[in-house]
Amino acid sequence: MKPRDGVFESLLDTIPWTPMLQLARIGGVRCPPLAKCGFLSPWGSIDVHAAIRILRSAEAERRIKPGDTIVEPSTGETGVGLAMAAAAGGYRMIMTMPEGAGRDKQPVLDALGVTIIRTPAGVPDDAPDGYVGAARWIATRIPGAHLFGDRGGPLGLLAHEVQIANEILHQCATHPAAIVVASNAGGLGGVARVLKTALPQLHVVAVEVRDRVVGRHGLVGVGAPRHLHEARFGKVDAWVECGIGDANAVARRLARDEGLLVGPLSGAVVWAAMQLGCNASENRTTVTVLPDALDVDALDRCEGKLGRIRDIVRAVRKGPTVHVAASDRVGTAMSLFRRHEVTQLPVVDRTVLAGTVSKADVLRRLLRGSIRDTTPVRSVMRTAVSTVHVDASASEVFRILDRDELAVALDDDRHVVGVITRSNLAEMFARHSAPPRERAAAAER
Repeated sequence: MKPRDGVFESLLDTIPWTPMLQLARIGGVRCPPLAKCGFLSPWGSIDVHAAIRILRSAEAERRIKPGDTIVEPSTGETGVGLAMAAAAGGYRMIMTMPEGAGRDKQPVLDALGVTIIRTPAGVPDDAPDGYVGAARWIATRIPGAHLFGDRGGPLGLLAHEVQIANEILHQCATHPAAIVVASNAGGLGGVARVLKTALPQLHVVAVEVRDRVVGRHGLVGVGAPRHLHEARFGKVDAWVECGIGDANAVARRLARDEGLLVGPLSGAVVWAAMQLGCNASENRTTVTVLPDALDVDALDRCEGKLGRIRDIVRAVRKGPTVHVAASDRVGTAMSLFRRHEVTQLPVVDRTVLAGTVSKADVLRRLLRGSIRDTTPVRSVMRTAVSTVHVDASASEVFRILDRDELAVALDDDRHVVGVITRSNLAEMFARHSAPPRERAAAAER
């Protein structure tokens, strides 16, 4: 489906190609790696992209249609991603899960309308009463039902793997010399295998993360036998182990230096790419795939609960909140942009929030000649603003920054108390996640 006048028809149409970035500011690497931002999705995981692409491919081939039933055996994030895609596409969804698994995801799955069928714990997956065996049985008994989590089934992962691999080939100016992927991230083994077929000289590096991490984006499959990973990856040139401490440390650097709020799997693959890049030639291109976003709960745990929005505003504010009046001239706004080195400003009308104004919007319209320096700011401001109350939970700001670059904190009278950006949050995350000695040094500076 194509968007009409900038409005998408469903969630399925909002996931285009994920961007490829050069990690130029990560530091200490002769040849900075490229990062395929697979984590940029509504759930902050590459699994949503996988589910949407697989559904779209199956629809295009007329193997499935809205109104059908999807049956998924799942214990991890893939189930949530598929449930989101199924709800947006108009599918009924049944999920089989072992007893006790995925309890933290149950409220989300319930909200998405998923029917969950629990199977006995400790039973072999493929047994008739195991969660995989039960899913296969259910799919054969319901008219219009399709089994998802099976490579041989109509909704196998192949479509997703081929699509991601083709995107990487298209987005790289030159053929990559190496690709680094996390062995714990579902679907990425096939990406490496597809690329290796197209580029036989490609150096494939698979990263295993030591030590299990519990969180929304837990490291599913940590400690699994390597031969199980090799079956998905095909020929792997190097297996690298990354400790969870190194993975989290690089994730913090990606937040601080690149503004990427990613999780430990992403930190691990960039850590491995940095090891390759330290000794690589200048023209060697290494691609990493970043599969997971920052876990809000993990951020809360790193230094205790962050508290309320007012606590974040207090932590990131470096002076009085800068704003511009709706009656001020565009020239005044441009002066504030330059003086305070910001790209967006809240606009107030008689001390009450009226909207926001963007430096990019102003410059574009000035160049077109549609406005002048003397034009009132109210003529160029946007009235649709993402706001959050100062007494709301700190986690609310993450939901806003997933959609926008700016979150405006308001009090009961809609007065602007503070402004929070992604870069503010990245700096704060880096400070809270740093070891005590580093935090003390930062405080002294």
